[in-house]
Amino acid sequence: SHLLSREFRQAAALDERIGLMHFWKLAVRSDHAATLTAVADSGEQPFLQQEIASTDFPLPALDVWVQNHGDGYTLMLPSEY
Repeated sequence: SHLLSREFRQAAALDERIGLMHFWKLAVRSDHAATLTAVADSGEQPFLQQEIASTDFPLPALDVWVQNHGDGYTLMLPSEY
């Protein structure tokens, strides 16, 4: 839902790397709340962040890499790149 959002388009307009490839992380806390963040590159501040009040996602964390392929985006696990 964030890939077509106004916030995403604004971030991509300011940093061309975001339009080409960016990185998402879902971090689930022990209280079942989570934080979803998107960064342009490792070690940088998130250009998007969402707090999730409750989730039943079974893993403590998940990384997803997103690459533009011209007509849209491909989401992949780091091991698939």
